[in-house]
Amino acid sequence: MEASKVEQDNLRTGILLQKDKELLEQRQQFQAEAEERHAKYIAELTEYQGMVRDLFEREKAGAGAAAQFTKAPPKPRTPRGGSAKKEAAAETNAATDD
Repeated sequence: MEASKVEQDNLRTGILLQKDKELLEQRQQFQAEAEERHAKYIAELTEYQGMVRDLFEREKAGAGAAAQFTKAPPKPRTPRGGSAKKEAAAETNAATDD
């Protein structure tokens, strides 16, 4: 009777060890998958950060170039003593007088 009890305890211990081994293998597999997914996530995140940085730099460079074209051109300066319209009218009158 004592021998059968020892045998049952050994079987129980063997089964528990087998279950522990299976659980450990499964945990290692999940850990490896998690590390792989994490590495993939980091790679994608780095790629997107690079894209955002490139777009930001393009926008920054484009804004500087666009600012040159969005400024109003300087107004022509008129000579002192009269306006451009008066001078044009005077030239027109002089041309018609001839």
